[in-house]
Amino acid sequence: MSIGKMRQLLQVQRYTKTPDGGGGSTVVYGKVADVFAQIMPKDSKENLFGDQMREVTSHVIMIRYRRDLTHADRLIQNHTRLGEQFSRTFAIKGIKNVNNEFKYMQIAAQEGSGVPT
Repeated sequence: MSIGKMRQLLQVQRYTKTPDGGGGSTVVYGKVADVFAQIMPKDSKENLFGDQMREVTSHVIMIRYRRDLTHADRLIQNHTRLGEQFSRTFAIKGIKNVNNEFKYMQIAAQEGSGVPT
């Protein structure tokens, strides 16, 4: 793995539950850190969910090792193209310590309409 291939800036976000005043709670995501990553598309699928077509794309994301990253976190990529801002949300489905060396992490991530926002 070459560190020079990690050119995409991602934001690690972690959720917290805050009381909504009515006995329930609201989920709020907050920024934990910015990391550089290599994003590699893996596959894309469409399926029917609730009488609507849903597209889900799987990715493999490589980052430097972090002890605090969990499956409950998400990754956000913000970018600007032709003056318009876009963002992509990646739900973490799996985390692997590459070669058990504590240098890099391989993240199985999912992007699409099935991902919590």
